[in-house]
Amino acid sequence: MVFVAIPILALLPFFGAGRAYWPLAFAGVFALGIVPSLSTIVFTTFGYGSIAGLDLALMLAIVTPLLLLKRSRISSDVTEGNFHFDKRTILLLCTLLLVVSIAALHMYRAIRSQASAGSLYDLNVAYAQSQKTFGLWSRVSRLAIPAGLACFLAGVYSQNSKQRGTYILFAVLFAATLLGVRRSVFLYEAAFYVLAYLTTISDGRRLLKVCAFSAVSSCLALLLFGYVQVQTHKSAYHSAWASGVHDGASYVTGNLAYAECLDQENVKLAPGTSFPDVSAVISKIDGKFGHAGAKPFCPLPDGRLFNTSPAYFDVDSDLGPLGVIGFGLLIGGSIGLLLRRSRRYIGLEVMLAGVVLFSFRENLLGSLDIVQSLLVYPLLTTLIFRPVGRVRPTILTGQPVTSIDRR
Repeated sequence: MVFVAIPILALLPFFGAGRAYWPLAFAGVFALGIVPSLSTIVFTTFGYGSIAGLDLALMLAIVTPLLLLKRSRISSDVTEGNFHFDKRTILLLCTLLLVVSIAALHMYRAIRSQASAGSLYDLNVAYAQSQKTFGLWSRVSRLAIPAGLACFLAGVYSQNSKQRGTYILFAVLFAATLLGVRRSVFLYEAAFYVLAYLTTISDGRRLLKVCAFSAVSSCLALLLFGYVQVQTHKSAYHSAWASGVHDGASYVTGNLAYAECLDQENVKLAPGTSFPDVSAVISKIDGKFGHAGAKPFCPLPDGRLFNTSPAYFDVDSDLGPLGVIGFGLLIGGSIGLLLRRSRRYIGLEVMLAGVVLFSFRENLLGSLDIVQSLLVYPLLTTLIFRPVGRVRPTILTGQPVTSIDRR
């Protein structure tokens, strides 16, 4: 019953609030309502009593600041679609794409140098062995995440067909550089694009387009996921499609079951599990603080070994229930303030909604890739695109102020 109530709670702040809330509404309903409900159907041997309380606490914490901040009108100033489009913008985007591509190729060479990578399985092993050698190259290559999202939003909000096509092309190219052994990074970017497109829905016809696009994208994602699973020897199936369907179902539903499995066996996660990259930095500064490392495996009822758990379970293991509430308030409050003060950077709202979307499996705020993207996004869009906002003209804009309602 708790999981049935979650989607209703997720939708409360969004009635009559406009399409700006659609990404978070979709993310909350899917990650905190649909996925837990599916888990109870697929893995019926668990009671889910402990995890249900954390799920409910997180959703209430996210919704509360949005309900409070909703009383103020959502800001309707410019979006990423109100960017300057000139030769300078194209030149800077081409330069950034070249730099990102070089960094991605350097990472691939580092992986290949670790082993004779004749298959995806060899690449997967070599990737695990060579992560420490990436350094700055890894950070540069991940600039494709905010750059691709900014281009996609600029494209879908552009009123000019030529500009729209150019920006979408750059979005696809930036996303292509994220294709690699660590498939999750590309899946994050694809999910961000879907969430971003939700902000453009204004009628039933466009909603149908989103549903059709999401259905096709999901099938392609399952096929890609299954292919990588088979090639890296992580699947019992030999068909990419069969692996995508069966292993993909476990990818979605097995995380809550894994948390319940640990809870039943009284296994405690290592400190710093919820924010692994942060704990890694602290461990380098303070040698007494141990790095969390990989989570222990736990067998699920279907025989699969699993070691991924929901974000709210990880946060609870580190900071307790109050930490889960604080985590939700941070996300909900940040999105609420962004919507209330400015719509200039919709990409930030989309990425935060993405944190909620993937909370059924991991804490994206614990990933250095996503934290970097959140910090770099405003600077990147300002320097490259020079958005015109509802502020006084600056050196970067150099043009009069305009205002566009994108709700």
